[in-house]
Amino acid sequence: MITRRALLGGAVLAATGCRRRAAFSGYAFVANEDGGAIAAVDMGAFAVARHIRLDGAPNAVDADQRTLRVYALTPDNGHLHEIRADRLELTRTVEAGRRAIAMRRTAKYIYVLSTDPPFPATPFA
Repeated sequence: MITRRALLGGAVLAATGCRRRAAFSGYAFVANEDGGAIAAVDMGAFAVARHIRLDGAPNAVDADQRTLRVYALTPDNGHLHEIRADRLELTRTVEAGRRAIAMRRTAKYIYVLSTDPPFPATPFA
């Protein structure tokens, strides 16, 4: 049989377990295809810290936490963009093809699938 005292004690214990935790730190990078930019969202404040304009409509974003770099692909012009996550600014842009479809990042390379690659291939080093 459960008494009122046991029920109330259980409710207090559950409330202390639901205490507010510390906020996240860092940024989330979101591709804004219609706006032609990458939005850097501050995860501590849940607000946009900066819009980083690109020369195209980005549809893919990938981040390298080790080097603090974010890579964005704009498929309509085939450009691959590098953003410094610590400064929230665009640092490099390279043409990976005339039209790109997708990108994949590994520990050492970034692969871009393109329907019309440039010749000779441009390294992103």
